[in-house]
Amino acid sequence: MRLDISGPWHVGWPWTERRTSPLPAKDPVTPRLYQLVMERDQRCLAPVLDSSLSEKSCRAPLTLDHVQEQYGRMGKRASSDYFHLVTLCAHHHLDGWATSHRPLLRAYLEACQTMIVMLNGEGTSIDPLVLQALRKQ
Repeated sequence: MRLDISGPWHVGWPWTERRTSPLPAKDPVTPRLYQLVMERDQRCLAPVLDSSLSEKSCRAPLTLDHVQEQYGRMGKRASSDYFHLVTLCAHHHLDGWATSHRPLLRAYLEACQTMIVMLNGEGTSIDPLVLQALRKQ
């Protein structure tokens, strides 16, 4: 049996190919939101949250992953806001680590949310985009 690997899905690594859709995204990640999440996380969170991994396990460019608040929404993407996005390298995003470690990612985002609430209560200047996401919670 011969495996057919022709087609656009095998042109390069999955993270170098952009999926194209004739329809616009309903909830796109804006450049400003992308920048805010990248500034918050600064690196792939997999080795930060999972002590069994090292920084050397990260490969490929950084990507954003949508993290749902709870289970039971299979096939539905979480909203594109500051408290539902995390930074992962493409390797950890696509190799199954992100899916199997959702509780860790949720806990991280809850801690971020708690920190923003505390800083806002102390009068610290918070980006309006982050405050907007906080109000939706």
